[in-house]
Amino acid sequence: MDKITPENQVNIQSRLSDVAFEIPAKTEPKSNLNCYHGKGRENMKTHLIVPRHWYEVELIVPIAIRRTENYPKGTPKNEPDTEFRVFTDDGFSFMCQVNSGEEGLWNKNLRSSGDLTILGKWIKGRLENDGVLKVGDVITDETLRAYGRNTITMTRIKDTKDWFFDFGVKK
Repeated sequence: MDKITPENQVNIQSRLSDVAFEIPAKTEPKSNLNCYHGKGRENMKTHLIVPRHWYEVELIVPIAIRRTENYPKGTPKNEPDTEFRVFTDDGFSFMCQVNSGEEGLWNKNLRSSGDLTILGKWIKGRLENDGVLKVGDVITDETLRAYGRNTITMTRIKDTKDWFFDFGVKK
């Protein structure tokens, strides 16, 4: 995750398009924002299960959004062209991708690219910094209510394949 300059932040926000989606921050006990509490990854050779990292998250995007023309498309093999850069409302930048799903709609999961904890560090970090989440806690609807937001606004940046993510709250 890279920090961007305030000048670049202003430039990016001045180029936001009308293409935007409200991605729900789902609070299922063992998936989405709470992958840490779900089943770990099983090594198929040794059958050992490795727990997931606290910051690993993925956003499972509703099919109505995934079917729209402007939402990012994925591939069944997570090829590099499915990646896109994200700029955040609080001045960070990182790579994301969409993957998984069914034939023709390989864009069910929205996650950080490469390191699966980056998106989680951004989301959970904001909840932790606001004092509504402690490491190891399950994120609940009440956690998001206390924070003041239960969606992430995903807005296309004009003339690019980049996106702007907003998870800010007015306090």
